[in-house]
Amino acid sequence: MGSYFGLLELAEGWLVESGLPEATARDYMAGLFANLGRVAEDSEKAFGALRKEYSTKGGLNEQVFRVFVEAGGVKALRLALDQVLERVRG
Repeated sequence: MGSYFGLLELAEGWLVESGLPEATARDYMAGLFANLGRVAEDSEKAFGALRKEYSTKGGLNEQVFRVFVEAGGVKALRLALDQVLERVRG
């Protein structure tokens, strides 16, 4: 899906802008998302439970998700999904 690869693209670009070589940034993001996809596929836990399990209290992953929520990321995603649903329903 375009949004999946778009998130990878944005994170990869940020890593490159922050000094990581492009190939290293790409390999890191591709491996990270692939492995997390396998974790989700192999688990029966809800995504929210996995998010909490993979986010150390006060850690970097928890911080990224918190900022995403606080900066309106959830609102933007829900808006996009609502618009797609409206379009699909005609």
